[in-house]
Amino acid sequence: MSTPAKYGLEQMPDTVLEKILGYSDWPAIQSLRKTCHFFYSLNPPKIRDFRIQMPTFESIQITIGLEGHPPRVIHYNKNGNNCEIVWNSRRRRVSEGFLEVFFMDFEGVRFSMIKNFGVWFHPEDVRFPESMEKILKLRPLKIENLTLEVHDNLQILSILPYTSPTAISISGQETYINLDTVVNLNSWKNAKEIEILWVTVGVPVEEFLHFSIVNVQKFGRLDAKEVVLVKEKFLTSPTPIHYNLGYNHFTDDNNLLDTVFGDPDTCEDDTGFMEKRWYFSIPNEEKVLEIEFCNEFVLFRRIEIEEVPEKRINL
Repeated sequence: MSTPAKYGLEQMPDTVLEKILGYSDWPAIQSLRKTCHFFYSLNPPKIRDFRIQMPTFESIQITIGLEGHPPRVIHYNKNGNNCEIVWNSRRRRVSEGFLEVFFMDFEGVRFSMIKNFGVWFHPEDVRFPESMEKILKLRPLKIENLTLEVHDNLQILSILPYTSPTAISISGQETYINLDTVVNLNSWKNAKEIEILWVTVGVPVEEFLHFSIVNVQKFGRLDAKEVVLVKEKFLTSPTPIHYNLGYNHFTDDNNLLDTVFGDPDTCEDDTGFMEKRWYFSIPNEEKVLEIEFCNEFVLFRRIEIEEVPEKRINL
């Protein structure tokens, strides 16, 4: 009588095992992938969102959204010389520092599975960005969306050069950041969308003209010549779609906008500021460029010709 064949997990088709992993939560998947090369090579569920926050010097919080699962929050907390990992109502203590434990787990992440990646930096910690940069130098991230809350250029430079995002979102806490080094990165030049909030930007508008969508809450200074430059970009290139350019100070020494753009539509806002709107035909397009000059921002957008007030298109 023959002995029945024995089958282990390694004999199961990858598609079946990956389906099983799809029912597992993040800590279980990470633990399983650490057991052997076979499980490490399996593709876990795609990671819709991977967000890292460092709220204090002694803790890291990650929020992970796997495809088909609700977001999972995991804490890596310092506990003496050890690390306590907390998720749901479970706790596990590891006999190493919390940063070391977090980065060991982070190195085990299948980066190719990540769609949206975000990091919220602590304002004073230098250990975290240094460790993150070492890992990403060896394993760059190709993602759709990158979100960073930062306090200086160095924190941006620990992440952005090693990613290839389509859209970049940078925010701070009423911070001034020059961005003079950042704008030279290939990751910056190849992205299609940029959003910068609660940060005063110190580089000129021309560093943003390759983007399709721009939302910058505050340029330190915006000049009328830069507004004319953006207008020409919209009229000569199909790339720009929607630009919102905020500013702290606006300079138009010789009333350049009215001279170059012509007479605007005007409307006084609640603060007494006289808002201005211009409309320009876009060559070889049926749409029209609308420029709206307001208190604290200038808006550029392509609109349908039906949205333009009668006989208000400027030549």
